[in-house]
Amino acid sequence: MAKNERLEDFCHNFAFTLFLKLLSMRLPLLVVVVVVMMTMINVVVVMSGEAPPEFEIKLDDGQPSTRWTEAITSLIQSYGYHESFGNLAEFLRLVVTPECDSNFIQTLSTTFRSRFPDQFEEIQGIAAILTRHSSGAIQWNADLLVAGQYYFELVAQTQKTQQMYGGTSIVSCSSDGEVVHGHNLDIGEWATNITAIIRFTSQGRVLFTSAQIIGLTGFATADGGSKSFAVSVNGYAGGALLNKQELMTCLTDPMTMSPIYSALRSMLEKETQFATAVSTVKSQLMCTASFLTLTGPKAGEGMIVARSINATLNTAQLNCNN
Repeated sequence: MAKNERLEDFCHNFAFTLFLKLLSMRLPLLVVVVVVMMTMINVVVVMSGEAPPEFEIKLDDGQPSTRWTEAITSLIQSYGYHESFGNLAEFLRLVVTPECDSNFIQTLSTTFRSRFPDQFEEIQGIAAILTRHSSGAIQWNADLLVAGQYYFELVAQTQKTQQMYGGTSIVSCSSDGEVVHGHNLDIGEWATNITAIIRFTSQGRVLFTSAQIIGLTGFATADGGSKSFAVSVNGYAGGALLNKQELMTCLTDPMTMSPIYSALRSMLEKETQFATAVSTVKSQLMCTASFLTLTGPKAGEGMIVARSINATLNTAQLNCNN
């Protein structure tokens, strides 16, 4: 492989095949609407067909490896292994192909474990649970599942799919001055049976609520309630493409917000305030071009941040006075 070969060639098979498959499907609609008022944030989720299930993840559980057991077991009981996490296995096969060699995967796993140790333990537990339920159909590998957490960054670096991912976010003001934050997650039918609403709690209190794919420990959209912020992240076409070595350097840089989904979860676990969250996403290194939409519980707290890999390109502050 040439030193400067672009990542669309390096991981062409996973992304191009995946998104051609998704584009050929009828995409179910999952919309998360966050209505932000002075003292609270309400989340309304609308999904084509039946409403997604809801589960609780107890962050103060001393055994991270068992946190997702109930959610995974419940989904398998409802839909069967092959129609739920069998689809996730196929997704990972496309996302992390043999072309993304074992050294690349191992480096991502080592970096993730150092950066997000609790989430790494959760992934180890998820891999063990799925291996038991697969009846020998697949030996779930924790390192492979960790690499799957980076799919937003990996897909973004594949030129042929840059216009095919990310969903759509909106932020606006109602006639009463309330902030409305919406996110359409463009998820294919393969993920319908493993998509859920997750309440992350500690000491009996909900810290934040997400809408996400089970098997990923992070998320593209979440609401931190009245003590924190709400966020959604979307990709966009036109960002810089990195070759394999450049991408690895970015993903392993200690100042990088990657994988972005896990980094956002970490911020919400710390009950980061709106202003701090905006400052963080504006200043830290990222490994893909993206739009981040953030809202807070106070009047007028709404911001869209357009990011390149190493800089903030533009920001748009919500103005509820007009």
